[in-house]
Parts: sequence; structure tokens; C-alpha cells
Amino acid sequence: MVQHLLVQNKGKLFLLVRYPDRFHIIRVGPKLDDRNEDRILSGGCSDAVIHEMGLDCETVMTDTLISVAVGGCLAGDTIILHAKERRRQYQLSDDYEEAELDGVFAGVKRTKPPKQKKSSRKADWREEMQDPKMQKLMGLVGDGSIIAGAVCFLGTGFFGRMDRFWTLACLVVMAVSFGVYLRYPQYFSIMGKRAYKEAGYRAKVTQLDLAIILPACMLTVRSIWDHYYPNWTHFWIISGIVGVGSSIFLYFFSREIRENIDMMVVVTLVAVFLSLGIVGQVNHLANLHGEPVTCRVVETKKIDGGKRDRYVCTVAMPSGEEIELPMGVSTYRHTKPGDEVQVYLGQGALGLEYGYLVDED
Repeated sequence: MVQHLLVQNKGKLFLLVRYPDRFHIIRVGPKLDDRNEDRILSGGCSDAVIHEMGLDCETVMTDTLISVAVGGCLAGDTIILHAKERRRQYQLSDDYEEAELDGVFAGVKRTKPPKQKKSSRKADWREEMQDPKMQKLMGLVGDGSIIAGAVCFLGTGFFGRMDRFWTLACLVVMAVSFGVYLRYPQYFSIMGKRAYKEAGYRAKVTQLDLAIILPACMLTVRSIWDHYYPNWTHFWIISGIVGVGSSIFLYFFSREIRENIDMMVVVTLVAVFLSLGIVGQVNHLANLHGEPVTCRVVETKKIDGGKRDRYVCTVAMPSGEEIELPMGVSTYRHTKPGDEVQVYLGQGALGLEYGYLVDED
């Protein structure tokens, strides 16, 4: 295996590979899978082969390299390549032994990098705040939250149609996960492992993104599948307000988000989408004054969904309007055109108009 380092620049991760006569600087991404990485580190890949892999690669010939400035061998330390055509600066993404750096830059003149201004970010602020006695407990809390989120995702997906228990379970798991993330930021992250590493953090934490995203995602699916919404624009507006408001809240109360402002766009888009589920379910759960009406079934049908079919029925409202409502498979099997069913159509607790079959509740 050839000598190599994992480095980063402006939040982007690169594999710095030393070949006998050149350095390859390869952007880490989906196309750099285990197979391609093994081929590259075997030392037998030409520039043409790397190009055929579809990798974003920059090559620096060794004879054009004037010197390399090495600030240290720990994650976050600076590496500056001074080549004839231009200067490239990176930070180490992992801790290395001095011998590993010597191997990568063997035969190249070594210099010290210029002193840098102290960064406003403390990459190790979590390490400074962590208590070893609490580390294990917080790890268990984090793992428990992730497991609970996965259970809620599966349970709500398979058994949660119009089921208050599973909906409340999802909301509780999400609230608890957010609570511990904000209360104990030194032990948790919502960035995802790769993004966390690329941001230069080294402290051992538990990623809680899945504990929040999994149940929220399934609530969104359930809100769309289980309810009828006559005005989707209104639904998106309310969800947008909740999603953007959640992102602003995170900005003010999460140091991690403030230090990685580029995450705000992604966080906001995800929050708006996931808010569809929260808004839809809270709108229904807190609606205590809905009065159902008796309607006649006009038609029932099964919609082929590949791995999971959906079932709907068209009902005639007392006003003569016909609307299509989601229904469960058990109701589909014993309901036929001409039957009478109880239907709610009106505003929920959040003022969002929606409808559903009451006997599905």
C-alpha cells in the first residue's frame, strides 16, 4: 500500500496519495468507494485510470514541488504544498505518526508553515467540556435514542395507521433526542459522521441525526398517506413556517450549527420536509372537536405501490362533493360501494383542513 494522508480544505475531504513521481489529491466522495480506494492505494493506477473512475483528482508532479510545510502530525495541523505553479493548503483530518508524514513527503524539502491567527472555532471544545464519568452514560442515552427512533420508524410504518400510540411515541423520541442534544452538546451531534469529521471535530460523540430523522420521516409518510388534504398550499405554508422556525431556533441554541453555517440550508430544507409529519399529526391528534358526518361510498380501489400497496375510497359528502380518502387494508376488504361510513372533513387543531375515515381512527 502506498503512503497516503487524509486531509481537508474548506470542509471538503481529500485523499493525498504519494506515488514515486507524483502526488494525487483526490476528492473524497461517493465514487471513491472501497474498491476504487484499494486500487489507488495499491500504487498501480495511472492518471488515465483514475480519470476513468470518474474521480475528482488533481496531480502534482514531485519534480515541480519546491517544498512542503508541515505544522504537525495531529488532526487540524496545517500542510502546505509549495509547487511551481501554485500553493495548496490543507489540514490533516486524522492524527498521524511523524514517521507516516516522513514517508509521504520523503525526498521533499520540509519547512515550517507560517504562524496562523488563532481560529475562532475551537475544534476540541467538546473534549474540553466532556466528563469521562458522564461519557459512558451519555453514550447509552444516545444509543437508546437511536434504537428508539428505529423502533418508532418500523412500528409506525407497519402498525401506525391512524394510531395515536405510535404517533405519540415518535414525537416523544424526537423531543427527547433534541432535548439531550441541546442540553449536552459536548456528547452529541446531528451532523452525521462524515460531515462531523470534515468539520475538524475529534471528540467522541453520538450522532443523533437518525434518532430525529427516522421517526419524523415516518410521521411525514403517515400524514400524507393517512389523511386527505384539500389545500396542499396551506399545508406547505404551515410546515415551512415550522421548519424555518426550527432552523432559526437551532442556530441560536446549537453551537455546532453556528460553527457550520453552511449546514443551515440543508437543515432548513430537511426541517421543512419533516415538519409535514409533525404538523399533520399534531393537527389531527389535538383536534378534539371534530364532528363526523355519514357519507356513502362511491368506489374503493387498490393502488399498486410496488412493495407496499395503498387503498383509497371515494365518498359522496352530504353536499354532493366527492372526495378520495385513504383507507386501511382491513377496511378495504369489508367495504363496498353503497356502504355508509363516518367521515371527518374540517379544520384540525392547527387550522389545517383535512379529512379521514373515522372508523380508521
